[in-house]
Amino acid sequence: MGWANQSNAQIYYSRFLCQDCYGNIEVGANLPMFSGIDNAKPKVGYSVAASSYKEINENIFLKFGPAFSQFKVGFDDANIEDLTIYTVTGNVGVHYIEKRDYQFFGGVNIEGNLTKDRMSYSDANNEIEFLTYSLYAGGGLIFAKRLELNAKYNLGLTSINSNPEQKWKRNYVSLSLGYTFL
Repeated sequence: MGWANQSNAQIYYSRFLCQDCYGNIEVGANLPMFSGIDNAKPKVGYSVAASSYKEINENIFLKFGPAFSQFKVGFDDANIEDLTIYTVTGNVGVHYIEKRDYQFFGGVNIEGNLTKDRMSYSDANNEIEFLTYSLYAGGGLIFAKRLELNAKYNLGLTSINSNPEQKWKRNYVSLSLGYTFL
């Protein structure tokens, strides 16, 4: 006679979103390049993401999940405070993974934007849009089947400024380190 017990010490969030997906977490740095803002100097921001990979076939995966990012821009004029935007993003993309060594990817982001002090840069004509959209593309290296180092370019499709005369597009380059739960 015997008694057996099995327990799982960790439950990954990806099982709640997708029963047969891999979970992934990423942390990284981003450098925004806002077009349409005069005298803007980009400053390094950060991002944190939690995603799921759904296998389509041996090499192609659908990746989806939320991310949180901080974007900062400084100005030459000492009378203008830095612009800081916090963004919660929902993204969906397709990843092509070759032999578990490297990957290429692209997709779409839906972004909810919040600013420090609602708009420290603001006047009545400069308010940040809450909802914006963008496309992304990039590539990366995969180490030891679980760690990945990625570089990505994000292209803003909509203006982040609600003033129709101001066309502020948020484009950025990011570098991130990720871990996949297999």
